[in-house]
Amino acid sequence: MCIACNVPVDYPTTINIDSNMFKALAIKFLARELWKAPDYLGGLEPAYPIALADIDCLISRDTNWMSGGFICSTPKILIKKQNDYTLISNRAELKKTYAPITSEQEALSYAILYTRFFAIFDIAFFKSSYTYFGETPSISYVKFENGSYLVHLFSYQQFGCSHPYYSALVKVYKSGDVEILKKEVSFEDPKQSNLCVD
Repeated sequence: MCIACNVPVDYPTTINIDSNMFKALAIKFLARELWKAPDYLGGLEPAYPIALADIDCLISRDTNWMSGGFICSTPKILIKKQNDYTLISNRAELKKTYAPITSEQEALSYAILYTRFFAIFDIAFFKSSYTYFGETPSISYVKFENGSYLVHLFSYQQFGCSHPYYSALVKVYKSGDVEILKKEVSFEDPKQSNLCVD
């Protein structure tokens, strides 16, 4: 894929939960950490204020989003509905909260939360010092095709002794179902070769 082949979706900015509430909310939901959501989650409807949470696996086992490594954790999504806070713990709850998916902007945001992948919109991310397996990848984009959304995203292998970046093509259905059509090694940073993370 070439960098100039696709135009990224014009996404609205994320509405974040007030970070001054993070300490109290972390205590309430037994979260190891809370942090602001990235800007490109603003397409979700309803547009609830949002934060991301990290919860110990021993506390919460009801998730599709287990993270690897020596200390297991489960990333979750915290939303604010009026004056109440709700924790989205798994993909079924995510689908129940946001489906149907009705725009390219929402498909982008939803695919990122569902898969735990991320978007790259700045070609400067693709440094000349990186090792590429094939062509330099395209920036992230969304296409509406045959009644569903094709979303181009990336993932990164954090744990272990190899840390490649993957390029992924994700299909988001209006129903909120998601299918990973393709995921392949795209590039890596030679500076991270033989760096073992657990």
